[in-house]
Amino acid sequence: MRLKCVLIFVVLLLATSCSMKGPVFGLKPEYPENRIDTDEIMFVEVDSLQPTLQWESFPRPQDLIEEKEGRLYLIRNVTYDLKIWSAEGDYLNAIIYSKKGLSEPYYKLEEPLEPCSNYFWTVRARFEIDGKLRITEWGISQRGGAHQIYHHIGIKSPPTLGRRSPIVPNPNFYRFKTSCPKSN
Repeated sequence: MRLKCVLIFVVLLLATSCSMKGPVFGLKPEYPENRIDTDEIMFVEVDSLQPTLQWESFPRPQDLIEEKEGRLYLIRNVTYDLKIWSAEGDYLNAIIYSKKGLSEPYYKLEEPLEPCSNYFWTVRARFEIDGKLRITEWGISQRGGAHQIYHHIGIKSPPTLGRRSPIVPNPNFYRFKTSCPKSN
């Protein structure tokens, strides 16, 4: 009976881990969502060649008030920066969008993207605390992608690719793909 329960647990674990929402660092993407499949960041298909990318609003509840030395500092004047790159395989190719000062946590692309294509994207917030400009780090997925790069260049034990990645631009940026036209 115990073996049967363990086997059922393993099957359920494998079935649910094949494709799941991936953990992120920074502002969380809402559309397209960040998805992980067996430790690889997936290129999630979007609904249009001019998608509206959406991300978590800043400040998040944990960011609303910063307390230092008995003073409360409020976050004000929040804007967002967005970057989008075309992809060549699993690698970033050319930057195709770079927007600063977006007032809302979403952006509808002004120009259509290429069909049947993969893209990387990331976002960060700019804001003021006590009159001083601050910037969050660029949003990234916390798993996948980088191990192939290090393996390819002969490094067996890659450094952790987190907030301060030695690779710029970071290969763990969020990913999406555009659909292919249906043939008649």
